[in-house]
Amino acid sequence: MFLDIFNVGVLATTSTTLISVLTFNYLLPLLLPTSSSSSFFSCLQTLSTKTLHIQAYSLFFCCIILLAAMIPFMLFFAMREAVVRAFVGMLELPKEVVQKVSAASGSMPVYSKIDYIRLVAIFPWFSLFFTFIAAVVLLKADKVARVAAVLNDNLETSDKKAKSEASDEKETESRLEKVDV
Repeated sequence: MFLDIFNVGVLATTSTTLISVLTFNYLLPLLLPTSSSSSFFSCLQTLSTKTLHIQAYSLFFCCIILLAAMIPFMLFFAMREAVVRAFVGMLELPKEVVQKVSAASGSMPVYSKIDYIRLVAIFPWFSLFFTFIAAVVLLKADKVARVAAVLNDNLETSDKKAKSEASDEKETESRLEKVDV
């Protein structure tokens, strides 16, 4: 039946489309202008940075779905062919007649010989490969962003301590000056 390869082909196409949509949404905040006066863009970029792990795991999930669709697709592509049946009214034509008409029209029931199915058999593997790489890079970027956030918090804390110590010193000096007077 044609439905065997059709169903997993639809799943592969859908998961590839989902990967494309997610990737576009993840890249969009990075392409927005950073110097604009709008705080919406800066909030969107901050949110994008804070959700790197969610982005990575969503891409990993899409990779798993795509891989789960491509394995049976490749098995159907390599080993099966379409079942072609023809009817005249309620009467089914013999297989020999159908095969002769198929051969005369140039159509082939073998999945691996059909060009558009070949494309569906090839392109999702590229998508799977690059999506996996993107997910790994996002996980590494999340780790770096978390470390940078911790360091930034430590710097802010040490700056606040330094400022409070400086103000304490100024208070002490002003008190000493008052006592001297």
